[in-house]
Amino acid sequence: MKKHSKNTVVVEAQPEDISPLELLQPGKLNKRNVMRLMRKVDIKKVGIVAGGAAAALSVMSLTGRYTFYKGIVAGELKRQLTPVNKKLDELKAQNAELKAEVERLQAQQTEEEK
Repeated sequence: MKKHSKNTVVVEAQPEDISPLELLQPGKLNKRNVMRLMRKVDIKKVGIVAGGAAAALSVMSLTGRYTFYKGIVAGELKRQLTPVNKKLDELKAQNAELKAEVERLQAQQTEEEK
């Protein structure tokens, strides 16, 4: 049986400070360094940042989709309303001609009465 001495000294290795940018260097990324960095990270802040980024991306996606479909609908309406707009322009021109004729007839009628 082995006897364990009671006077053992436990030496804890002091973790070296590694910044996230240093981890991007080749050869620096290993499991121990990543775990040490994860212990330093404030999970609430990371959650807030991730949630904010997800919300911003969702809003941008919805805006893009809305703009895309709005363009499609506008083009379709323009295509469908082209004949109606052409007919409206013809009726406006005819209305202007009839108003001019009515004014001319009223002018002739007033001259005949004098």
